[in-house]
Amino acid sequence: MKTLTMKEKLSYGMAIGSLLCGFVLLFLSYFAPPEGEITASVLYAFGEISIFSGSVMGISISLKSKEISK
Repeated sequence: MKTLTMKEKLSYGMAIGSLLCGFVLLFLSYFAPPEGEITASVLYAFGEISIFSGSVMGISISLKSKEISK
C-alpha cells in the first residue's frame, strides 16, 4: 500500500480540520443568544465549509483513482 505524500496529508488534514471547526461553530451557535436557535448565517458558513472539505477530499480521491487505473 502506498503511503501518503506530504501534500496529501496536508490536504486531508485541512479538510478534516475545517469540518471540525464547522461542527464547533454549529455547537457554539446553539448556546449563543437566542439559545437553542442556529441562525441562517451559521448554517450558510457550515455549508461552505462542508463544500470546501468535500471538494478537497473528492479531488484527492479522484486523482488517486486515475493514477491507479493507469
